[in-house]
Amino acid sequence: MIRVSDLVHRYREYPSGGGEPVLKTVLDGVSLEIPDGQFAVILGPNGSGKSTLVRHLNGLLRADEGTVLIDGLDAGAEEALKRVRDCVGMVFQNPDNQIIGATVEEDCAFGPEVRGLPSAEIGRRIDESLKTVGLSEQRGVSPDRLSGGGKQRLAIAGAAACLPRCLVLDEPTAMLDPAARGEVLSLLHRLNRELGITVVLVTHHMEEAAQADRVLVTERGRIVLDGSPEQLFADPAALRALHLDVPAITAVADALREQGFAFSSPVLSQRQFVEEFLRLAQAVGGAL
Repeated sequence: MIRVSDLVHRYREYPSGGGEPVLKTVLDGVSLEIPDGQFAVILGPNGSGKSTLVRHLNGLLRADEGTVLIDGLDAGAEEALKRVRDCVGMVFQNPDNQIIGATVEEDCAFGPEVRGLPSAEIGRRIDESLKTVGLSEQRGVSPDRLSGGGKQRLAIAGAAACLPRCLVLDEPTAMLDPAARGEVLSLLHRLNRELGITVVLVTHHMEEAAQADRVLVTERGRIVLDGSPEQLFADPAALRALHLDVPAITAVADALREQGFAFSSPVLSQRQFVEEFLRLAQAVGGAL
């Protein structure tokens, strides 16, 4: 579905002391393919090009060199922009920057309305989207009265009401507490699993990456690692060299493994940790 080929993006950087601007390369020949239905996470240190990359996926930014194709449509072509944005929905870090409706229902309706859909179809999409994100009972409430997690779920509902085939989310959980992060991530996995929506998630949270189908790591405008969570988190040294880390539960299991406990590598979730621990306990009990 998504095919990025030799993507280069530059912007003008103005010296603090004045003078002529210089061109800074933010993306340096990025190529990748993301198939339909995949849940992909993009990691990387600040300034590595993550956000710049995903803003090309629905035409918010245009390539200086290379191409970005969405279902064969050129995301950099003006004539294809509407169809590209129908296909790829965007959700950003701060939901307040996306919420414009006076009520939850009005905000969710905005996307379908600007697309000129019939009233009955708009109503159907609102009902389905709000039900999916768990906001049906709050449709008449002002978005200002929602929690941080509720606002982010509303932003996702607004994007989902346009029936995109792909959702691109740029650090949507960065401003949320752990409980709200969990509810947003659970929602994204449900949209991916039950509706087949492709998800591209930019995050700094390793626990979120551990639940993905695929993890890509950016550094200095290039993709330097690309694989399954099992592949990436099995090599903590490679991640730490990029100023990243493994999930906390993985680090605990790694530390115990160094003390002689036969944990498999890597352990990616609390559930897996408990299963491994019980397996080891049973083995010890059987030996006694």
